[in-house]
Amino acid sequence: HYLNMLRISLLLSLALAVPAMAQAQTWLRDGNRIVLPAGEGHAELPPGTRLGLHSNGRLALARIDDLRRFDKLCLSVPSFDPVIYRAAMGVEGVPDVGAIMDQSGLPVKLSCLVTEINRVEVPEYLERCRELGVRRVVLRKRFGERRDWPELLPGCWEDSLEVRFGNPVYERMGVQVTLWDFEQAQIRS
Repeated sequence: HYLNMLRISLLLSLALAVPAMAQAQTWLRDGNRIVLPAGEGHAELPPGTRLGLHSNGRLALARIDDLRRFDKLCLSVPSFDPVIYRAAMGVEGVPDVGAIMDQSGLPVKLSCLVTEINRVEVPEYLERCRELGVRRVVLRKRFGERRDWPELLPGCWEDSLEVRFGNPVYERMGVQVTLWDFEQAQIRS
């Protein structure tokens, strides 16, 4: 099942990212089946399978009908500040997370890679997430980052609620925040 799900995940990601696949409408979720591109048949999903998409959100509103085929969404948004977003992502235009949430109807988690350019604004970032109704945020260390979280993000990061996949989970301003360190993670993809 794992290889089948990996193939499905790749096809779904391509269908949303590659214009030619998007125009062809090459896949369709049908209950517990994914209908694959022309001539390839379908793949059965195990009962209860939830499909998620991790995206930068740049095409989310333009492809909202396709987005609704998923069960959940994770958006990579390093900042809500346009200047910091541009510096981090290399492109203009912070995705409209509120509109994406409203129009998709999906549970949305935000993923934020913490770097020198955005680490000082993390409290404001979490406040904006709370205002938007985002309930889960993952703050991620850059792979190879040697500083501990208290050094990278000074503040009150004690007494985690739980540890998920080897990474601590906290509650801040009504938002569930995971401090993700790839080197500590007990899961691999």
